[in-house]
Amino acid sequence: MAWDEMMRLLTRREVEYITGLKRTTLWRYERDGRFPGALRLPGGDLRWLGGVVWAWILALPSGQEQARTRWECLAARRSRRSGAAGPGTSPDVRP
Repeated sequence: MAWDEMMRLLTRREVEYITGLKRTTLWRYERDGRFPGALRLPGGDLRWLGGVVWAWILALPSGQEQARTRWECLAARRSRRSGAAGPGTSPDVRP
């Protein structure tokens, strides 16, 4: 996983997409201490640190497979939008 993706601040929608959880479930998990807390930015917006969210996924019983699948979906989605290779990949590196 690329360093910039680990340090990126994710929006609620991005966290929902990556984790597969909805807003209410995220809020409940966060309240119960089962999901990492969001950072409140000066304007009041909430963001999650990408590396913390991915670490949470990896800590799940089936987390490594889920993280790989979600990462590939995210990479495909971004490459379709931008026409570039997925996150953390270089156009020169082919699988």
